[in-house]
Amino acid sequence: MLRRLFGLGDLEPLLADPDIENVYLNGFDSVWVESRSKGMQRVASPVAESDEELITLIQRLAARESIQERRWDTAQPILDLTLRDGSRLHAVREVVRRPTVTIRLHRLLKLTLEDLVQSQVIDQRGAELLRAAIAGRQTVVISGATGAGKTTTALALASCIPPEVRIVTVEDTFELHLDRDVDAHPNCVALQARQANVEGRAAFPPVSSSKPPCAWLPEYSSWGRSAGPTRWSRCWMPPGRGMRRARSAPSTLAARSRPSVASSRWLSVDRGGPRWRRALT
Repeated sequence: MLRRLFGLGDLEPLLADPDIENVYLNGFDSVWVESRSKGMQRVASPVAESDEELITLIQRLAARESIQERRWDTAQPILDLTLRDGSRLHAVREVVRRPTVTIRLHRLLKLTLEDLVQSQVIDQRGAELLRAAIAGRQTVVISGATGAGKTTTALALASCIPPEVRIVTVEDTFELHLDRDVDAHPNCVALQARQANVEGRAAFPPVSSSKPPCAWLPEYSSWGRSAGPTRWSRCWMPPGRGMRRARSAPSTLAARSRPSVASSRWLSVDRGGPRWRRALT
């Protein structure tokens, strides 16, 4: 009872299992997990008594897990939420037959390039090249499909930024959590997008948030999980908008291939006008 009222309900044992990487709910009684050792498996026990109870559980999480309450109702059928442990929850209702929830467990919040070398994600020469790019304050954009490890790589690259450097991160939902690591990044400000209220006002999308980072004078500005038609305007620093002090830290972009990245880049450059085209050619 306490777990349902104040915790994650019957989801809690699944999220506490260190072997599980992803949780999929296709309604309250169709529960699937993807683990490191066994792959995709169906779980026999449901996570709620009904679909309505599952909706209530997710709404309760949306109200208390983030820094502000997030809506999940008939008017706002899609929910993106970061749980307190760093896991990422995506939920859909109304436009599907049954409420559908996907939870990606993200436990590694402190990583270095050496960790990537040891896990054979990159070799030593690649790590040295990336370390030099961060030291030279170059713009680094990490692209890949969902689950490819973009956030993991961005965290490892961010470990190369000295602790005295001022950082501002802007994300749809918190994923990098650089501000939580006060030892490595004590001078970090993290921004998260905010949904519009019931009147359709007070939204704070990352694409319109270039002014606050300017005012806060960051030395590094990192843009996370950029997707959709505005994704490149969220990753690149527009020239001539007061961002001369800032340099772009590791940023992430959803794309399945290098040609997709280039295509997205030029769409945004065309939209940005002549100064963008001169800067990126």
